[in-house]
Amino acid sequence: MFAVVGLLTNKVFWYCLAGVGLVTTISLAYLHYTTLVNDLALAKENQVKFELALKVQQEALDTSLETIDDWDKAFKELQRVSEQAAQVAQVASDRTSALQKLFAEHDLAALARGKPGLITTRINNGTADAYSLLECITAGRTDCTPRPEDSP
Repeated sequence: MFAVVGLLTNKVFWYCLAGVGLVTTISLAYLHYTTLVNDLALAKENQVKFELALKVQQEALDTSLETIDDWDKAFKELQRVSEQAAQVAQVASDRTSALQKLFAEHDLAALARGKPGLITTRINNGTADAYSLLECITAGRTDCTPRPEDSP
């Protein structure tokens, strides 16, 4: 027990203890410093990766917006063409109605027996008009118009 008391009063022991404490403090400070340096390097590396990912995402967003604009333009063009096709269909429907009314008012069989050349020519002209309109519409054109009607 006297040895322990003597040890605690010995200056060398206290100097050694202070040296061990100092070395421990320096070691822990160095460990903390190297951890901070490593964390900083990792943070810089992650920042570069995030900036690259952000750039890629921004490019993808820009491309998507351009594609949406292109789709809008194409949709408007499709609407325009569809409206033109509806107008052509309306003209065809009106013409069909007029011809149905004409055929309902006249007995073509009796007229064909009386004047076969007149009826045959008109029927052939109407058939040619119908075929030309059908060819025009199925070709995707929107400028299809029938020939002017022959005056009676």
